[in-house]
Amino acid sequence: MRLLADRMLGKLARILRMSGHDVEYVREGEPQAIGARAAAEDRVLLTRDTRLFRAQTPGKRLYVRSNYPFHQARQVVRELGLALAPTFEHCVEDNGRLVPVDKAAVAGEVPPYVLAAHGTFLRCERCQRVFWPGTHLDGMRRLIEALEQAPLVADEDDAPAEPEEGEVRALEPLVDLHQALEVLLLEHRVALMRGELALALRTIRRFAIWMRRHIQDENELVLPVYSRHGPFARGATPEIFAGEHEKILEHVARAEAHTAELAGAGLEGDALRVACLGVLDRERLLADLCEHHDRRERTWLYPALEKQLGEDAKAEILERMVGTVP
Repeated sequence: MRLLADRMLGKLARILRMSGHDVEYVREGEPQAIGARAAAEDRVLLTRDTRLFRAQTPGKRLYVRSNYPFHQARQVVRELGLALAPTFEHCVEDNGRLVPVDKAAVAGEVPPYVLAAHGTFLRCERCQRVFWPGTHLDGMRRLIEALEQAPLVADEDDAPAEPEEGEVRALEPLVDLHQALEVLLLEHRVALMRGELALALRTIRRFAIWMRRHIQDENELVLPVYSRHGPFARGATPEIFAGEHEKILEHVARAEAHTAELAGAGLEGDALRVACLGVLDRERLLADLCEHHDRRERTWLYPALEKQLGEDAKAEILERMVGTVP
């Protein structure tokens, strides 16, 4: 299935290209012209623009509900029934067709450790960038697949975001990890609301494994690099990020213990519902902490690393943090 993403969905287009799909991206144009292009090229139009979605033009279209790219990708994959292809066929940057290129021909264009570790390289026919099938691409596909049945996330503020040319590009998959963790916690909380204790316990344990791994990676790989590039804005010091990591881990342990205790209590009926509400109330701080921490890292930490790190260092962090998702 061929897709066309409008000007508000550039990062969504990148994720879908990582997942093996042909996704063109249009930065400007009148709604009628954008809709006409999608129809002429036999593409499904993806949009956050209600005018564009409702425009009286031929062709299939999908209104994308969330402002967050990872949540957007999950909605598109689910509602259009897209397969997550294991192949990497389109340039992440401009959707150009990728063609195989000889290893010797790219020796001066890729990091030395990448050249030594990989035997397959691809070049974009449009922009001439060189790509290789890194494990972080597989990690992104596994994230979407692992959360296939989890609830879709709707933003509290449903207003479309401004057209995006964000500061975080190469490291965007690290931000997407936060949205994946949000989905796991939501799945756990929905299970509690329904009184499905086995599912609630299974999902909070999975969330705990993912969160501990992610925080360990940030503490070992990200914060040491970030700490060398001060001065820092107020509210964005390495100590604040590390302190939030400790608080999140404390609350994750409590949520896991509370759910396990509830699952073993043998409660039924109103007693079970009241107990589930109690656990949900105690977990509210965990959800707020994760949301606040995500916003702080998206605002300061990852944009700073995007500017400070070279392409080699970015590639290595992605391989280690996204390519090894549990």
